Amino acid sequence: MLAGESKRSPGQLARWALRLQEYDVDVVFKSGRRHQYADCLSRNQLPKIEEEISEDIPFLNTITNCKEEQSKDPKVADIQEEMGRRRDSRKLKELNGILYRKNYDPLGKQWLLFIPKHLREGILKSLHDAPTAGHLGFAKTKDRIRRKLFLSGLYRSVLRYVSHCWECQKRKSPPQRPPGLLRPILPAEIPFAKIGIDLLGRFPLTTQGNRWIIVCTDYLSRFTVTKALKSGEAVEITKFLVEDVILKHGSPREIISDRGRSFLSNLVKEETTGFSPFFLVHGHDVDTSLDAILPFLPDESAHDYVQNLVTKAEETRQLAKIHLTKAQDKDKSRYDERHGTVSYKEGDLVWIFTPIPKNVSGLRTKTVEFYSSVAFVEYDVICVTKTWLCEVIDSRHLFDDRYLVYRKDRGSSSNSGRRGGGVLVAIKKCLSSRKLDVPGLDLEAIWISVK
Repeated sequence: MLAGESKRSPGQLARWALRLQEYDVDVVFKSGRRHQYADCLSRNQLPKIEEEISEDIPFLNTITNCKEEQSKDPKVADIQEEMGRRRDSRKLKELNGILYRKNYDPLGKQWLLFIPKHLREGILKSLHDAPTAGHLGFAKTKDRIRRKLFLSGLYRSVLRYVSHCWECQKRKSPPQRPPGLLRPILPAEIPFAKIGIDLLGRFPLTTQGNRWIIVCTDYLSRFTVTKALKSGEAVEITKFLVEDVILKHGSPREIISDRGRSFLSNLVKEETTGFSPFFLVHGHDVDTSLDAILPFLPDESAHDYVQNLVTKAEETRQLAKIHLTKAQDKDKSRYDERHGTVSYKEGDLVWIFTPIPKNVSGLRTKTVEFYSSVAFVEYDVICVTKTWLCEVIDSRHLFDDRYLVYRKDRGSSSNSGRRGGGVLVAIKKCLSSRKLDVPGLDLEAIWISVK
């Protein structure tokens, strides 16, 4: 086909036709719609994958030469020389020049191989870090070793190794009390001087077109004002504050809002203050329909009633403040028993906790690296103008028992001083209990803003 039209064909088609003349083939047109499977000619050549040499091979070679490796340990040599004179000779056994220790656990072997000190790190790596080991916790790793081998100081060695495991730190929560102590909000001197406001919803649409409920609570009396809203936007919230709070109870001095989940309890307990919210705000208990039916017998004049009402209201408010402070101290003491303090200094190395997005489907949390970011406390807390230079991190998401690597790569110094804006911190920490031995030591620093 191409040969017959070679005079009118472009040069490229002509060259193709000349090359195809030596073959007895039929050129058939096939539309792109019919090309459902890619053939080998459309694939780029894959790069050659070089097989990595397993790091466990040298260790396996050394563990098989037990007699030679035990002779390198002075402690093992001393035990072999004093086999008959030691008190624990019945617990030891030497066979073919190899030292064994008796095992009293019925689930393990009867005689355990005595591991020299210089092979302890390799044993822990093989029974904890290997793909077949599974990075188990302290108790399971200790039991696995205890039933197979004998290591002097097994408890401390396993605890130290597992607590500093690189992969475990990135995927498991730290074995410590949650950081952060409770900081109660101090009550105000008068009702509605300090209020909390929050939005509840989104609820099913009502007959009047409302989907949200706004809640306003006084921090002294616990008196609550609520209202149904249609959209929960700023215009409706402002109208609620003016009409239902300020015009009825006065202008508040402080307004507290978390702009997130509701921090109000489902049941507001009056035992916190000792009085009902209505009594603390109005100075008397609420009158019900039964009170309106019962005969009223005044026992004092109107002037004396007003004076006593004002005095009683002020006394109850002060007493309620005392009760509220005691309740907060009790809650703080109970809360702080399960939490600890967290402080970060210059030179501290920490991990940064990265929460998993809720909208990610099919994600297996068992293999997720929760603590994937790293930073070193290299500078004191300073203020910066350009907040985009740093990533805002909650201080509760920093853990000082984690370690990682750092390389200074920012043009800032510890004498930068205050310049307004956010709070900029460079994080770094090095654990003194173990030498830092991690590949890839050229990571950049992560600058974070601690709230």
